Amino acid sequence: SACYWQGKQHHLGYYPTEDEAAVVYDKFVRDKSLDRRVNFPEDGDKSAAQAKASSRSARGVASKFTGVHHSRSNPMRPWRASCMSKRKHHHLGIFQTEEEAALAYDAFVIEQDLHRDLNFPHLRHVLQAGVAS
Repeated sequence: SACYWQGKQHHLGYYPTEDEAAVVYDKFVRDKSLDRRVNFPEDGDKSAAQAKASSRSARGVASKFTGVHHSRSNPMRPWRASCMSKRKHHHLGIFQTEEEAALAYDAFVIEQDLHRDLNFPHLRHVLQAGVAS
């Protein structure tokens, strides 16, 4: 587990499970009162959406969706979807709209059976049917 703070990477240790590493990361963020999202939110913590908006909106590249990033390199398809899973970065594609990229992220989360919040939870059953076929 690691966290960037004051321009330096702070190594937080090695842990046997992702959950244990996430708990240590969350404790570091809370102890330092960092303006970051946490893995296991408690009362008063910023949601992922609030933390993402505050850190990226000033640069004009903010997406309101988890797993979605803006890229200026391709003006025809400026939105990229990606996800970290089992210590690997998965590029899910480039898309014309933020919403398409967010749906790709949601489909990957469902396909990999990751326990994460979806951008469109009300479409879970539709995405599960698409993954099953």
